[in-house]
Amino acid sequence: MSALAQDSRSHLPPIILLVERDRDSVEHYSRCFEDAGLWVAVTREPDEAVAAAEDLKPDLIVTDSDTAEPEEVEVVVDAFKRHPSLGRVPVIKMASAPLGPSHADSVLIKPVTASLLLHRTRELLARAGQASRDAHAMIGRGQALLDHSTTLLQQSSERLAPERPEQRRCPGCGTPLEWVEHGTIGGTGYDYYRWCIKGCGLYCFDRSRVTWVRLA
Repeated sequence: MSALAQDSRSHLPPIILLVERDRDSVEHYSRCFEDAGLWVAVTREPDEAVAAAEDLKPDLIVTDSDTAEPEEVEVVVDAFKRHPSLGRVPVIKMASAPLGPSHADSVLIKPVTASLLLHRTRELLARAGQASRDAHAMIGRGQALLDHSTTLLQQSSERLAPERPEQRRCPGCGTPLEWVEHGTIGGTGYDYYRWCIKGCGLYCFDRSRVTWVRLA
């Protein structure tokens, strides 16, 4: 999702995906969420829930294990949690009785009051929002550290690189000379150059006296 899309999405109400076959329950839960200012989308078949969530990108998923085989619903919950982009979306599972371990973020035993459902929904949405902000902060800090490290490496490389003098020209004909290296003799620094391509000679430059010295 682009930065513009994320910014636009941040101004919209949270989207709840309701996985529910029973029409009365769909109406009840939808009214509960919509009265609280949340957007609701419904898919009636658990085996279509993952595809629906991929398209919708909901902020929270609610599923009811009484409207399908309990094992079927848990398979769907597991599919959400293993999904590369949906794994962080909180899932609320409702059931008439405890059904053993679940990967859902919250399991509510029915009957579930509207106040409890909304309380748990807001709690999970807040937790997911904080986790998202923490993740973005970590990414930002990581990028800052990477930028700082890159700068330090560049500065180190510049310090270790040999200092190259400004381009100098042959004192005989004025042709630019190719610099070779620095050297020091008796405390005096010299820049050494290759032969002048026009045959004027071989020179080095006395950096202390700022003068040319003919070597050959």
